[in-house]
Amino acid sequence: MRLRLIAGTTLGALAFALGGCAIPGEDGDGGVTTLTLATGIPAEHMFSTDHVEPFIEAVESGTDGSIEIDYFPAGQLGDTADAHTLVADGVADIAYFVVGFDPGRTPISASLFGMPGTFATAEQGSQAYHQISQQEPTLSSDFLDHGVRPLFAMATPPTELYTKGAEINSPEDLKGMRVRTAGGTASEYLSHVGANPIQLTSSELYGALDTGVIDAVAVDPTNLRGYGLAELTAFATLDSGLGGAGFGFIINDDVYAALGDDEKDVLTKASEELLKGYAKAQTQAVAEIVEQDLAKATVRRMEGADRQAWTESFEEFNATYLEAQSADFREVYEAFREAAQ
Repeated sequence: MRLRLIAGTTLGALAFALGGCAIPGEDGDGGVTTLTLATGIPAEHMFSTDHVEPFIEAVESGTDGSIEIDYFPAGQLGDTADAHTLVADGVADIAYFVVGFDPGRTPISASLFGMPGTFATAEQGSQAYHQISQQEPTLSSDFLDHGVRPLFAMATPPTELYTKGAEINSPEDLKGMRVRTAGGTASEYLSHVGANPIQLTSSELYGALDTGVIDAVAVDPTNLRGYGLAELTAFATLDSGLGGAGFGFIINDDVYAALGDDEKDVLTKASEELLKGYAKAQTQAVAEIVEQDLAKATVRRMEGADRQAWTESFEEFNATYLEAQSADFREVYEAFREAAQ
């Protein structure tokens, strides 16, 4: 693995310098294929050190060096929102994508992840999303039609609600509340129950909650640490099941097709190991955050009558939402739910 740190270079110059997508056996290095991997995540971030770097090492060692990976973290080759374009155009061979950042290119995934009650843990969601990403119609609609192929697709832990004190025990309590959300279908659900969904950038979250611009934040628990929200939180939900976010790695489809079968097998195995390791780590992280970061907050686990109220609300919204979707999408939804059990 070669970690690359570059500055002051335009994307056009980068594409020229990198020579487009890698072609196996044609880089003048004894048949070694060099692939570029781009993420928008800093190199020192836990996801990079604990998951991306082991993935790279597994690919390089598993292929006995026939694949080498040049690693460009921290958005050096472009924004995460442009991942599909960066990979299809050959600026990067492999890139980290996030479903909600480019919903136009991942229409099925973007609609699916905003729906509430679809999975209970990162492990369930990751297992289900990876499965449907490798199957039609999601495979073509969200990936192959754009010149890319998913290596792995995963899910964050489900979204929870955090406030400076206002209690949220059921969907009824959301009426009139200004709730920061990621947008899309998640915003539609909040509107459905009478809340006022507000979209803010990550950098605006802390200030908006602190000053009362918003009443609640809807994010997955692992974001509390990254945005410093735990210190503001006096009330938090747990196991509310408000959907989540999808992400993963995509590879240029032509580059993938040119690889040998053994190399493809190594990529598949390394991807599956990353997926399992990440999902398990996220489930553990949520437990730690509840115990440590939210030790002074009231954490309300949704169970019993409260759980039933959320479930009924989700089912009502999802039934209406699905009626307006295509038959293909409804089949994907059912397949996802089944795989997440």
